[in-house]
Amino acid sequence: MGIPIVSEIWDGIRWIINFFVDKVPTPLKFLIFLLFLLFFGTLISVMLHLTGIHCNSDKDVVKTEALDIKTNIIVWRETNNVLTEQGYKISEIHRWNKLAGVDCFYLLDDSSGEHEFCKNSTDPNCEYYYRDSDCFNCTSVDAGYIWDEGSFLPTNVGDVCDGTAYKIEWDIFDRWIVCEKLCQIPEHYVYNSSTGTYTCIDLDYCGSNATLESIPRMDDLLHDSNAELIYPITQSDRDYRSVVRIKCNNNFNPRLTFFGIDIFDYKIWLFLAVIWVLVMLFFKLNRK
Repeated sequence: MGIPIVSEIWDGIRWIINFFVDKVPTPLKFLIFLLFLLFFGTLISVMLHLTGIHCNSDKDVVKTEALDIKTNIIVWRETNNVLTEQGYKISEIHRWNKLAGVDCFYLLDDSSGEHEFCKNSTDPNCEYYYRDSDCFNCTSVDAGYIWDEGSFLPTNVGDVCDGTAYKIEWDIFDRWIVCEKLCQIPEHYVYNSSTGTYTCIDLDYCGSNATLESIPRMDDLLHDSNAELIYPITQSDRDYRSVVRIKCNNNFNPRLTFFGIDIFDYKIWLFLAVIWVLVMLFFKLNRK
Protein backbone atom coordinates (compact mmCIF):
# COMPACT_ATOMS: atom_id res chain seq x y z
CA MET A 1 0.00 0.00 0.00
CA GLY A 2 2.97 2.31 0.66
CA ILE A 3 4.39 2.26 -2.90
CA PRO A 4 1.26 3.65 -4.68
CA ILE A 5 1.04 6.49 -2.14
CA VAL A 6 4.70 7.44 -2.69
CA SER A 7 4.16 7.24 -6.44
CA GLU A 8 1.16 9.55 -6.22
CA ILE A 9 3.11 12.06 -4.14
CA TRP A 10 5.96 12.04 -6.64
CA ASP A 11 3.53 12.48 -9.54
CA GLY A 12 2.02 15.49 -7.76
CA ILE A 13 5.44 17.07 -7.24
CA ARG A 14 6.38 16.42 -10.85
CA TRP A 15 3.11 17.99 -12.04
CA ILE A 16 3.84 21.14 -10.00
CA ILE A 17 7.35 21.36 -11.46
CA ASN A 18 6.05 20.86 -15.02
CA PHE A 19 3.35 23.46 -14.43
CA PHE A 20 5.89 26.09 -13.44
CA VAL A 21 8.22 25.15 -16.28
CA ASP A 22 5.55 25.08 -18.98
CA LYS A 23 2.78 27.43 -17.85
CA VAL A 24 4.23 30.16 -15.63
CA PRO A 25 5.51 33.22 -17.56
CA THR A 26 9.27 33.73 -17.57
CA PRO A 27 9.21 37.00 -15.56
CA LEU A 28 7.19 35.26 -12.82
CA LYS A 29 9.63 32.32 -12.83
CA PHE A 30 12.49 34.74 -12.29
CA LEU A 31 10.62 36.46 -9.47
CA ILE A 32 10.04 33.09 -7.77
CA PHE A 33 13.72 32.31 -8.27
CA LEU A 34 14.68 35.56 -6.50
CA LEU A 35 12.31 34.77 -3.63
CA PHE A 36 13.91 31.34 -3.22
CA LEU A 37 17.36 32.96 -3.20
CA LEU A 38 16.27 35.40 -0.51
CA PHE A 39 14.70 32.63 1.57
CA PHE A 40 17.61 30.19 1.38
CA GLY A 41 20.21 32.92 1.84
CA THR A 42 18.50 34.10 5.02
CA LEU A 43 17.99 30.51 6.22
CA ILE A 44 21.67 29.66 5.74
CA SER A 45 22.73 32.81 7.64
CA VAL A 46 20.44 31.91 10.55
CA MET A 47 21.75 28.33 10.63
CA LEU A 48 25.34 29.60 10.65
CA HIS A 49 24.52 31.86 13.61
CA LEU A 50 22.88 29.02 15.52
CA THR A 51 25.93 26.78 15.00
CA GLY A 52 28.26 29.42 16.44
CA ILE A 53 29.48 31.24 13.31
CA HIS A 54 29.04 35.00 13.67
CA CYS A 55 30.42 38.34 12.52
CA ASN A 56 32.04 40.98 14.70
CA SER A 57 31.85 44.72 14.06
CA ASP A 58 35.03 44.52 11.91
CA LYS A 59 33.17 42.05 9.65
CA ASP A 60 35.54 39.23 10.56
CA VAL A 61 34.01 35.75 10.69
CA VAL A 62 34.38 34.32 14.19
CA LYS A 63 33.28 31.11 15.85
CA THR A 64 31.94 30.33 19.32
CA GLU A 65 31.11 26.98 20.89
CA ALA A 66 28.45 25.29 18.74
CA LEU A 67 26.88 23.70 21.82
CA ASP A 68 26.45 27.07 23.56
CA ILE A 69 23.01 27.38 22.03
CA LYS A 70 21.71 30.14 24.29
CA THR A 71 24.65 32.45 23.60
CA ASN A 72 24.49 31.78 19.87
CA ILE A 73 20.79 32.64 19.80
CA ILE A 74 21.40 35.84 21.76
CA VAL A 75 24.31 36.92 19.51
CA TRP A 76 22.13 36.27 16.45
CA ARG A 77 19.29 38.35 17.90
CA GLU A 78 21.67 41.15 18.94
CA THR A 79 23.14 41.39 15.43
CA ASN A 80 22.18 44.80 13.98
CA ASN A 81 20.93 45.88 17.41
CA VAL A 82 22.53 49.32 17.64
CA LEU A 83 21.61 51.63 20.51
CA THR A 84 20.75 55.10 19.24
CA GLU A 85 18.13 56.48 21.65
CA GLN A 86 18.76 58.98 24.44
CA GLY A 87 17.75 56.54 27.18
CA TYR A 88 16.80 52.89 27.80
CA LYS A 89 15.23 50.82 30.56
CA ILE A 90 16.97 47.79 32.07
CA SER A 91 14.53 45.45 30.35
CA GLU A 92 15.32 47.00 26.97
CA ILE A 93 19.09 46.62 27.34
CA HIS A 94 19.15 43.21 29.03
CA ARG A 95 16.21 41.68 27.21
CA TRP A 96 17.85 38.24 26.74
CA ASN A 97 18.96 37.68 30.30
CA LYS A 98 15.95 35.59 31.33
CA LEU A 99 16.54 33.30 28.37
CA ALA A 100 20.18 32.91 29.42
CA GLY A 101 19.31 32.47 33.10
CA VAL A 102 21.19 35.62 34.10
CA ASP A 103 19.99 38.28 36.55
CA CYS A 104 22.11 41.43 36.54
CA PHE A 105 20.47 43.32 39.38
CA TYR A 106 19.05 43.21 42.85
CA LEU A 107 16.18 45.53 43.63
CA LEU A 108 16.83 46.48 47.26
CA ASP A 109 15.40 48.78 49.90
CA ASP A 110 17.77 50.23 52.51
CA SER A 111 15.42 52.84 54.05
CA SER A 112 15.55 51.04 57.41
CA GLY A 113 19.35 51.10 57.53
CA GLU A 114 19.57 47.45 56.44
CA HIS A 115 19.21 46.18 52.91
CA GLU A 116 16.21 44.02 52.13
CA PHE A 117 14.58 42.81 48.95
CA CYS A 118 11.89 45.13 47.64
CA LYS A 119 8.38 43.74 47.78
CA ASN A 120 7.07 46.51 45.53
CA SER A 121 9.20 47.72 42.65
CA THR A 122 7.33 51.06 42.63
CA ASP A 123 8.43 51.86 46.19
CA PRO A 124 10.54 55.08 45.99
CA ASN A 125 13.03 53.59 48.48
CA CYS A 126 13.83 50.72 46.11
CA GLU A 127 16.94 51.01 43.97
CA TYR A 128 18.72 48.81 41.45
CA TYR A 129 22.12 47.41 42.44
CA TYR A 130 24.50 45.60 40.12
CA ARG A 131 25.21 42.12 41.45
CA ASP A 132 28.98 42.63 41.17
CA SER A 133 30.94 45.56 42.55
CA ASP A 134 33.63 45.68 39.83
CA CYS A 135 31.80 48.33 37.80
CA PHE A 136 33.82 51.30 36.62
CA ASN A 137 33.29 54.61 38.49
CA CYS A 138 30.72 53.39 41.02
CA THR A 139 30.45 52.81 44.77
CA SER A 140 30.81 49.36 46.31
CA VAL A 141 28.12 48.60 48.88
CA ASP A 142 28.17 45.62 51.23
CA ALA A 143 24.58 44.43 51.30
CA GLY A 144 25.53 41.33 53.30
CA TYR A 145 22.95 38.63 54.01
CA ILE A 146 19.35 39.44 53.12
CA TRP A 147 16.28 37.46 54.06
CA ASP A 148 14.12 36.75 51.04
CA GLU A 149 10.42 36.32 51.69
CA GLY A 150 9.48 32.66 51.37
CA SER A 151 13.04 31.42 51.88
CA PHE A 152 14.37 29.56 54.93
CA LEU A 153 17.94 30.75 54.37
CA PRO A 154 19.28 34.29 53.81
CA THR A 155 20.79 35.26 50.48
CA ASN A 156 24.43 36.32 50.60
CA VAL A 157 24.27 39.37 48.36
CA GLY A 158 27.71 40.63 49.40
CA ASP A 159 29.20 43.63 47.55
CA VAL A 160 27.00 45.30 44.98
CA CYS A 161 27.58 48.24 42.64
CA ASP A 162 25.65 51.34 43.65
CA GLY A 163 25.34 54.75 42.02
CA THR A 164 26.37 55.97 38.58
CA ALA A 165 28.40 53.45 36.60
CA TYR A 166 30.02 53.95 33.21
CA LYS A 167 31.17 51.72 30.37
CA ILE A 168 33.25 48.83 31.69
CA GLU A 169 37.01 49.26 31.20
CA TRP A 170 39.91 46.92 30.36
CA ASP A 171 42.27 46.23 33.23
CA ILE A 172 46.01 45.46 33.29
CA PHE A 173 45.39 41.72 33.01
CA ASP A 174 43.69 42.25 29.65
CA ARG A 175 40.46 40.67 30.82
CA TRP A 176 36.94 42.00 30.67
CA ILE A 177 35.65 43.32 34.00
CA VAL A 178 31.93 42.72 34.01
CA CYS A 179 29.18 42.87 36.54
CA GLU A 180 28.08 39.55 35.11
CA LYS A 181 27.94 37.98 31.68
CA LEU A 182 25.41 39.79 29.45
CA CYS A 183 25.23 42.62 31.99
CA GLN A 184 27.67 45.08 30.43
CA ILE A 185 26.76 48.74 30.51
CA PRO A 186 26.27 49.77 26.85
CA GLU A 187 29.04 51.80 25.30
CA HIS A 188 28.34 55.58 25.28
CA TYR A 189 25.80 55.22 28.11
CA VAL A 190 25.76 55.77 31.87
CA TYR A 191 23.72 53.73 34.37
CA ASN A 192 21.48 55.27 37.03
CA SER A 193 20.81 52.98 39.99
CA SER A 194 17.87 54.93 41.39
CA THR A 195 15.83 54.60 38.19
CA GLY A 196 17.39 51.48 36.69
CA THR A 197 17.90 53.24 33.37
CA TYR A 198 20.74 54.01 30.95
CA THR A 199 21.28 57.53 29.61
CA CYS A 200 23.39 58.57 26.63
CA ILE A 201 26.49 60.56 27.62
CA ASP A 202 28.19 60.63 24.21
CA LEU A 203 25.83 62.62 22.00
CA ASP A 204 28.02 62.01 18.94
CA TYR A 205 26.87 58.37 19.00
CA CYS A 206 23.37 58.41 20.50
CA GLY A 207 20.46 60.77 20.75
CA SER A 208 18.64 62.79 18.11
CA ASN A 209 21.75 64.72 16.96
CA ALA A 210 24.16 61.78 16.71
CA THR A 211 26.66 62.05 13.84
CA LEU A 212 28.81 58.93 14.35
CA GLU A 213 27.79 55.30 13.91
CA SER A 214 27.63 53.08 16.99
CA ILE A 215 28.90 49.50 17.01
CA PRO A 216 26.36 46.65 17.37
CA ARG A 217 26.18 45.13 20.85
CA MET A 218 27.15 41.61 19.79
CA ASP A 219 30.89 42.47 20.11
CA ASP A 220 30.71 42.28 23.91
CA LEU A 221 28.90 38.96 23.75
CA LEU A 222 31.42 37.51 21.31
CA HIS A 223 34.31 38.56 23.52
CA ASP A 224 32.68 36.98 26.57
CA SER A 225 32.24 33.76 24.58
CA ASN A 226 35.96 33.65 23.59
CA ALA A 227 35.06 33.81 19.90
CA GLU A 228 37.98 33.02 17.60
CA LEU A 229 38.70 33.99 14.00
CA ILE A 230 37.87 31.29 11.45
CA TYR A 231 40.10 32.56 8.64
CA PRO A 232 43.58 34.11 8.78
CA ILE A 233 43.52 37.88 8.28
CA THR A 234 45.93 37.49 5.33
CA GLN A 235 43.71 35.04 3.42
CA SER A 236 42.24 36.82 0.37
CA ASP A 237 39.28 35.99 -1.86
CA ARG A 238 41.71 34.84 -4.59
CA ASP A 239 43.27 32.23 -2.31
CA TYR A 240 42.50 28.67 -3.45
CA ARG A 241 41.09 28.02 0.01
CA SER A 242 38.47 30.70 -0.62
CA VAL A 243 36.58 28.88 -3.38
CA VAL A 244 33.73 28.39 -0.94
CA ARG A 245 34.00 30.71 2.03
CA ILE A 246 31.85 32.44 4.63
CA LYS A 247 31.95 36.24 4.58
CA CYS A 248 30.17 38.97 6.52
CA ASN A 249 27.77 41.34 4.79
CA ASN A 250 27.03 44.94 5.77
CA ASN A 251 24.40 43.73 8.24
CA PHE A 252 26.98 41.62 10.13
CA ASN A 253 25.42 38.34 9.00
CA PRO A 254 27.55 35.40 7.80
CA ARG A 255 26.94 34.57 4.14
CA LEU A 256 28.09 31.66 1.99
CA THR A 257 30.22 32.92 -0.92
CA PHE A 258 31.90 31.53 -4.02
CA PHE A 259 35.26 33.23 -4.65
CA GLY A 260 34.03 36.10 -2.47
CA ILE A 261 30.70 36.49 -4.30
CA ASP A 262 27.51 36.04 -2.32
CA ILE A 263 25.67 33.61 -4.60
CA PHE A 264 22.46 34.01 -2.58
CA ASP A 265 22.36 37.80 -2.98
CA TYR A 266 19.30 38.46 -5.12
CA LYS A 267 20.68 41.87 -6.15
CA ILE A 268 23.53 40.18 -8.05
CA TRP A 269 21.12 37.98 -10.01
CA LEU A 270 18.84 40.95 -10.64
CA PHE A 271 21.80 42.90 -12.01
CA LEU A 272 22.80 39.95 -14.23
CA ALA A 273 19.21 39.67 -15.48
CA VAL A 274 19.18 43.36 -16.46
CA ILE A 275 22.48 42.92 -18.31
CA TRP A 276 21.11 39.85 -20.10
CA VAL A 277 17.95 41.72 -21.17
CA LEU A 278 20.02 44.65 -22.46
CA VAL A 279 22.27 42.28 -24.44
CA MET A 280 19.25 40.52 -25.96
CA LEU A 281 17.70 43.86 -26.92
CA PHE A 282 20.98 44.96 -28.49
CA PHE A 283 21.21 41.85 -30.69
CA LYS A 284 17.54 42.07 -31.60
CA LEU A 285 17.85 45.70 -32.68
CA ASN A 286 20.99 44.93 -34.70
CA ARG A 287 19.15 42.25 -36.65
CA LYS A 288 16.65 44.84 -37.82
